[in-house]
Formats: sequence, structure tokens, C-alpha cells
Amino acid sequence: MTGPAHQPGTDPGPGVTSAPAPGPEPVDEPGAGPGGGRRGRAVVAAVVLLFALGYLSQAAALSLGTPEQPGPALFPLAVGAFLAVACLATIIEELRSGGRGPVDLPRDDGRTKAVVLVAATVGYVLLLPFLGHLVTTAVFCVGLLRVLSGRSWRWSVLAGAGMGVAVHLLFVTALGVSMPVGVLEI
Repeated sequence: MTGPAHQPGTDPGPGVTSAPAPGPEPVDEPGAGPGGGRRGRAVVAAVVLLFALGYLSQAAALSLGTPEQPGPALFPLAVGAFLAVACLATIIEELRSGGRGPVDLPRDDGRTKAVVLVAATVGYVLLLPFLGHLVTTAVFCVGLLRVLSGRSWRWSVLAGAGMGVAVHLLFVTALGVSMPVGVLEI
């Protein structure tokens, strides 16, 4: 003889225990243990923080200029400071979390896009002195838009070239920032 079914959220009565609710078994992911994968985020943030501090030290050697005529150090100092603060925030967050919870790493398409982004950025830095700001920025934008957005080549070329020209007009024409012209002297 069976009794009435136990209703969730009610006391089953004395001497009766309820079994845990069925659900997926916990997955033992690499680095999900105490401090494992989460510690990796803090380590990466610390390495990038060292890079940011080196970047800031190099930027500090440039002229800051005046409020009326900002010098070449202004933008690199702002970028370096932002990067350093973001790294410190990440390190603090990871130390406070105590290493609880897994870290979701990009998989398949996400990993490919991350690699393309890093490779394109390195390529941009390497090609900038040779191709100049306008051409390198346009090619960079076209490539990233095509790979990351999945849109057509036509759309990527039009939008990327437009972005390259817009950035050039903003910084070189409107703000008077000196940018590399490259061998094409554009």
C-alpha cells in the first residue's frame, strides 16, 4: 500500500526523507576545482597588467602637450591606464571569488574568431608603417567585418572602407593627428 505522493515544497512527515531532485550530473571540467581555471584568468590579467605598465612607461616618455594642443602621449596614456585598471579589476574579482566556478573558454567558431582577431591586430601593427594608416585601417576593418560578422564581401568592403576613411578623417583631418602615411603616401 502506498501513501499519497509527496508534493514538492511540503513537509513529507516524520521519518520520511525525500530524494534529491533528478538533474544533470555535475561535469568535472578541467580547472573547475579549487582555484583551477579561475586562477588562470588572474594570471592572464597579471601578465597583461605587466604589458600595460610597460606600455604606460613608454607612453610617459612622449610629450603630453597642453589642453589646447594635446601631445602624442595623451591617447596612449589613456589606453594604458584603462587597460591597467581593467586588469586590476579582473585580478581583484578573481581573488574575491575564491576560484569558484568554471571558466567558459571559446569553443569552435568562437575560438577561431578570437584567433583571427589577435592575428589581425598583430598584422595591423606590423603593416601600419608600410601601408600607412588609411590603407591598413581599411584592410583591417574589411577583414574583421567579413570574418566576424559573416556578412557578404560586398558589405564588408563597403563598410570597412567607410570605417577606414571615417577614422582617417576624424583623426588626421579633424583632429590634426599625425599618422603613418606608408609607401603609398596617402
